[in-house]
Amino acid sequence: MKKRIVILTVGLAAAGLLGALNPTTVRADYYRWLKTKSYSPSVAYHAKMAGSIYLWNAHHTRVLHNLKNYSRTTWYKSAAIKMNSGYKSRIYYHVTSGNGEVTGYIWRGYLSTGVNPNESSTVRKNGSSGTTTPATGSSLTSTDSQTNQDKAKGILYANVPYSVKTDGLPVVNPNPATATPSKSFVEVKAAVLQKYAQIPGTDDINQIVNYVKTKFGNWDYFRIVMEKYQTQDNQIVKLPTLQYGDDDADRPTAQSDASFVWKDAGVTKNILEIIKHPGSTSESSDLNTVTYLVGKEYIFPDLQAAVSLECLPIIPTVSINPVPRVGVVNSGYGDNGDFSLVNFGNNSPHYVLTSDMLELPKDQPVQKNGLWIGTSNPWSNAIFAGILAVKGVTHYRQVGNSEISDYKLINGTWQHQYSIQWGTAEDPTLVKFTLQVPNKSTITFATANINSPVSVMDYLYKSDDYYQQVMTRAGN
Repeated sequence: MKKRIVILTVGLAAAGLLGALNPTTVRADYYRWLKTKSYSPSVAYHAKMAGSIYLWNAHHTRVLHNLKNYSRTTWYKSAAIKMNSGYKSRIYYHVTSGNGEVTGYIWRGYLSTGVNPNESSTVRKNGSSGTTTPATGSSLTSTDSQTNQDKAKGILYANVPYSVKTDGLPVVNPNPATATPSKSFVEVKAAVLQKYAQIPGTDDINQIVNYVKTKFGNWDYFRIVMEKYQTQDNQIVKLPTLQYGDDDADRPTAQSDASFVWKDAGVTKNILEIIKHPGSTSESSDLNTVTYLVGKEYIFPDLQAAVSLECLPIIPTVSINPVPRVGVVNSGYGDNGDFSLVNFGNNSPHYVLTSDMLELPKDQPVQKNGLWIGTSNPWSNAIFAGILAVKGVTHYRQVGNSEISDYKLINGTWQHQYSIQWGTAEDPTLVKFTLQVPNKSTITFATANINSPVSVMDYLYKSDDYYQQVMTRAGN
């Protein structure tokens, strides 16, 4: 499962008072530098939007300039820095104006690649006037047309020309036709994937392009390609896939190891479904409620298209910015209407069985199928333990990320009995279920093909006697 990064933006109360010439001190968090990458020659950018956009000092504690006062300026990136402040990390660019007089640090999402189209013919950083000569090695220049289509390479759309190098870095697998096949769906057989391999038409491509520009404004590079996927039965299937380019400071810092990478944002069929249902995201209005997926993720609404087993929240109580909010996009998919499309955030739309979604109060236990379950830990949460005591609960299971933990009240103290876990080993198509008993060896009690009729929800509700027998057979 892909990690989710929660990013919160903080507005500046006195934004309109920030001048271009007089640095203004504002209350802001101190940003630590985690990684850096230099660019030589520098790369041209311009502000993506009108209005107040700020250049900061090196540690994001003081505003230096407001880009609204430089509407005709081209900015040149000389470095990318991954900065962190507490719980959030972002990529900032160190930029300098074309005349070399103004410099500072700016979040990359506020910039677009290329020379400012409104720039006057004043002398620029490279000493030229009129049209700027592109820097050597910086051959990717953002466009808004489909002239970059290359069917021979399997490129259906790209907002940049095809290139094997950008920002002075080699592009990994630039040509989809010759690229190394992805193993993202190696759990699924070719015949299943082939059912969903339709090439999107012009209207569909235009919808996706407009969606990306609206929802992912910080993507300087993106494209739609026929990506090759390796299947469970060792075949190759091409699926139309949205990709975005990554060349920032979260890549290796050593120049010899650094590269520009096309990353997958999702198969176009699923993205088109999200576009079709923009207002149907089903989220809990009660901030004390969270919905968990306790079961399989499917790349398509097909019982033979499972790609992972999970136990994690799919509808948390916070939004993810700037990607769409995590949650259920729409339900009723599949031959029997038993699938829901879920946008997990970070560009990962997948399907789940609607019956595998479990809604739980955040700080209250619930009784289901004869068991008390919930999301809190009674051993470490005294308030929650008190709630269980009022209800007379003596046996409880906690639903947590990628595991289910069993607790019993013994002599007035909640004690952890065991945890039920699952995952894949060397073979991603084979799932094993394990029982982890404190201070004892791990017990593997079940294995199954990921696309067999295995249900994590079943193991959530298995009786305590079932797991006691597992431990007895293992000699624990």
